[in-house]
Amino acid sequence: MQSIKSNEIVKKINNLRKKNINNFQSNYFFTQIEEDILYAENNDALVFLSREKTFYKLFYAFVDAVSFSNLLKDLPDIKIYLEIISKQEPSHDLQTALKPYFEYKTTYQKLYKKLDVIEKKIPVISTVDIDLIFEKLYQSFDIYFEHLMQKEELIELASNNKVITIYENNEMTSFIIYKVQGTKAYLNQIANYGSKSNLIDLWKKFYLALNNDGIKYLDLWYNKQNKKAENMYNIEQFQPLNMFNYCYKKV
Repeated sequence: MQSIKSNEIVKKINNLRKKNINNFQSNYFFTQIEEDILYAENNDALVFLSREKTFYKLFYAFVDAVSFSNLLKDLPDIKIYLEIISKQEPSHDLQTALKPYFEYKTTYQKLYKKLDVIEKKIPVISTVDIDLIFEKLYQSFDIYFEHLMQKEELIELASNNKVITIYENNEMTSFIIYKVQGTKAYLNQIANYGSKSNLIDLWKKFYLALNNDGIKYLDLWYNKQNKKAENMYNIEQFQPLNMFNYCYKKV
């Protein structure tokens, strides 16, 4: 594979799209990537790798699935993971191209919930131990598909009161990390290591914080294999969106 600047790869993707827009497929939607990346291409396909922590994410664009598959043969022998965000399952041609080289791992689905904002604001105060929460993040969540943040981002969110915690007997039992954009919020991670009542208290505290922020719409991604999480989001009356993230690992 060769090295290329990220802005050059975008040009190549656009050229492929123009070449045959009806057969064009890609999993790159202007995701933030490194400035310098590794890539390979042929006449009808290209692939590139973006480093993420201790592994790489594969991005692709093609107008011919066989040409795409030919590029996968020569991927380097390193940890490579693949995400395909789509409203439907990957096409038969795409699955056929991937099968010899990538193993399906799981699917995430997007959920949402509309919220009513009321005038009454109740201050929400949380004790936030950055080191502890950062440690819990990397212990409790999938590093390969859940896009875990760096400590600097966690510090910034905590400084803006976007980390909610519950403590019992001087121990942190639950936390939520979220981001806000206008009147919309995204729930990054939620974890509960304590009782059911701790989790209930966490959600109550979270909704108060969202109301203080004027949030009218909340969404998140959840792993469909996690039935405990699915049950929790059903209880909280989240609704499914027709948007999925199909996740693979290089064999």
